[in-house]
Amino acid sequence: MNRLYASLLAIGCAAGTQAQVIFNMLAPQNLAGTYDITWTDQAGGWGTVDMLDPANSVEDTLVFVSDGTAADSLGCEDLVNAADVNGNIAVCYRGVCEFGMKGLKAQTAGARALIIINNQPGAPVAMGAGAEGVNDTIPIVMISDVDGSTLLAAIEAGVAYGFIGSINGLFTNDIGFFRSDVLIPQFGSYPPLLATNGTEYQFQMGIWVTNYGTADQTGVTATATITQDLNTVYTITSDPIDIVSGDSVFIDLGDFIQPSYAGNYSLDYTLQSTTGDEFDSNNAYSTTFSINEIFSYSTMDFGSGLPISNSHANGSAAGGSELCVHFRDPNASRVGVPGIYFSAVSTTAGTDIDGELFGIKVYHWTDEFGGYQEFIDLAQDPSLDIIQSNDFEMPAGYVEGSMVYAPLITPVILEDNLRYMFCIEIYSELFRVGYNSVLNYERNQTTYDQPITQVYDADAGTWFVGGFTGGGAATTGIQMVDANSIGLDENTGGTDALPYPNPAEEQLRIPMKGFDGNTTIRISDAAGKLIATHRVNASTGTAVIPTTGHARGLYSFEMISDKGTTRAFKVMLGR
Repeated sequence: MNRLYASLLAIGCAAGTQAQVIFNMLAPQNLAGTYDITWTDQAGGWGTVDMLDPANSVEDTLVFVSDGTAADSLGCEDLVNAADVNGNIAVCYRGVCEFGMKGLKAQTAGARALIIINNQPGAPVAMGAGAEGVNDTIPIVMISDVDGSTLLAAIEAGVAYGFIGSINGLFTNDIGFFRSDVLIPQFGSYPPLLATNGTEYQFQMGIWVTNYGTADQTGVTATATITQDLNTVYTITSDPIDIVSGDSVFIDLGDFIQPSYAGNYSLDYTLQSTTGDEFDSNNAYSTTFSINEIFSYSTMDFGSGLPISNSHANGSAAGGSELCVHFRDPNASRVGVPGIYFSAVSTTAGTDIDGELFGIKVYHWTDEFGGYQEFIDLAQDPSLDIIQSNDFEMPAGYVEGSMVYAPLITPVILEDNLRYMFCIEIYSELFRVGYNSVLNYERNQTTYDQPITQVYDADAGTWFVGGFTGGGAATTGIQMVDANSIGLDENTGGTDALPYPNPAEEQLRIPMKGFDGNTTIRISDAAGKLIATHRVNASTGTAVIPTTGHARGLYSFEMISDKGTTRAFKVMLGR
């Protein structure tokens, strides 16, 4: 594993792909089905058995552990209910001690496997082995907090019965795929200014389908359906194919191309076989993508139009870390970036995130680039020129896990075909920033040969250009607006005269470069109607103009000093 370019494994973020390892509830019937998991393997420093080997599968009753402490479902001490746990699948909550310790305590009590329930909102996370993980030999998986709550009553009642292991050969008839096997849209959200037609924006669709069953399958078909604001705009079903037992086949479902794009879309994959399927939980997958002014690899909340953070991540580096996303477009000069959306949480209960500083950075990635894989093979740090960097103080009353807007001091107008990295810098290991682990970009990264998420570990001085394991993506949202609306000074053309933030929601700061004395600032709407007039003095250096109460839109500003100096620019105002 190349230390610079391999994915960063299991450091406080949701990661890990299901592959063909599953946790399937068999009873009670109303809870039956497959649940999303992460799981441990020897590649992560664990001593656990090879869970890809069907011989290591476990099927048994689920039993909560008790270690005699007040929080008796954490499993961090010797289990006082070892007799109940012995020979069954142990269940505990995440928290307090290392995952490896929990596994060791359950294993010592005789558990055949361990399920850890996430104690934080969001998807299950990748589990670091810690000091004891190398001594754990039983299968260990994690499920989400929501799934844990769903199963809670059945586990406590002693009627929960489940299966953990590989589905290879488990059923006679079983074709399927997991989220690591599908091509998803290249981006969760893309700006309409860069997706004006089908030549500028399109993506390939397809599924790697595996016959996990013991019998050969005939007449296998896959279907892709895309809806735009609930209206079907694309559907295709592949020609029938046969797949022998144990084999995998890529089913190409064409390219999604439209003459124009707008709004929100959903992509649904489904799989069918004329032979029938005894395990259909891995026969469907759905995701979404949007066309709006925010660039993001994460799927978007259709209500707010902002990225969805189902988990949060950091580099676990005391000296700090950076979580970045890659961007490049042949028409990038059409847009400017006034700021970045991100979310954050504290890792320690009682730690107040209000007033904490985070860094906002924009890099130009200057390396000659023949593709993502070729860059990895070069085995060197990325060559980066910093374009913009400023601190952002988390506002008072910030709700942890929600999106917040961090303006750049000076908006950045992008250039065509340049490779950029937009980053959130975390100064303390006590905080994490947004990450979406439900997504899996592994197939996309192989197909398009382009990077997605990057992580910098300041302690090691190392860039992990592949991001975290599991194919997920940072939920950083890069606001991209019409470059003409940024409002470069029409007289001087200097970037140090740019108003900021742009868009402005509560107030606009206007550098008074080139002005002297009292100045009138006139604001007009898109129709040319004068809506506000302000008098300022240039000696303040920067004029602060309130902008609350204005409808969202592009406004024209005209500055006229009493000494005759003038300037004109445009700014986006409103929420």
